[in-house]
Amino acid sequence: MIIKQNLELIEIKRNDKNTNADLIFLDLETNKTYSVHMNRQKWNKKTEKFEDDEEKATKVDNLLTQELGVTFENLETAIGETHDIYVYEDKERPFNSLFEVNEVSKPDELFFKKYRGGIETTIDEIEDTGDRIRIIFKVESTRYYSSITIDKDKLRYGDWINSRNQFLPNALLEKKAYQNFQKIFNLSFERKDELINHKIKIYPAQAGKNYYLEFEYIEAIEAINERNE
Repeated sequence: MIIKQNLELIEIKRNDKNTNADLIFLDLETNKTYSVHMNRQKWNKKTEKFEDDEEKATKVDNLLTQELGVTFENLETAIGETHDIYVYEDKERPFNSLFEVNEVSKPDELFFKKYRGGIETTIDEIEDTGDRIRIIFKVESTRYYSSITIDKDKLRYGDWINSRNQFLPNALLEKKAYQNFQKIFNLSFERKDELINHKIKIYPAQAGKNYYLEFEYIEAIEAINERNE
């Protein structure tokens, strides 16, 4: 993450339905612009469309009021104001933000070499991002995630759509991902919070030039071993 300090808001680009907007900030030193996307709609998995959502709209308004002193409807009045922009260009899906985001990092070559034999850690959080279930954990205070086990049980269910430049959920794969979650943890996804602090082992893997992480749920393995002793 890189912090670009005191960038000037120079333009607001709204979509035709006025449901989302891109806030364009200018770095006067480099003459480069940084776009921050604001969407007041929520993705509906069943209809596979973004739809109006009062809670999401209120959340966006509150954020804009806190950071820029304006609401979504009067964003243009903030043009000329300056704000720090948090640039997350090393993420799986790069983005810019008005505030620091507690995001997860991607493993790199150094991580791959250092932990090639695997490393034990504990589950910090479990979330459904709309295209995968992420098992989030920390290694040396940095957050990472995995969506596939060493047995290749996948928790990913999104298809990359080039025309929209994003992952969209595949209904059949989504069902399979939730079945895999049940298989791995012997719990339904609704009970995911019961798995916080449970032990897992992480194994770095490589596909071409990209690195990713596989996991093994060792808490269950230890429980089985104890019963067999």
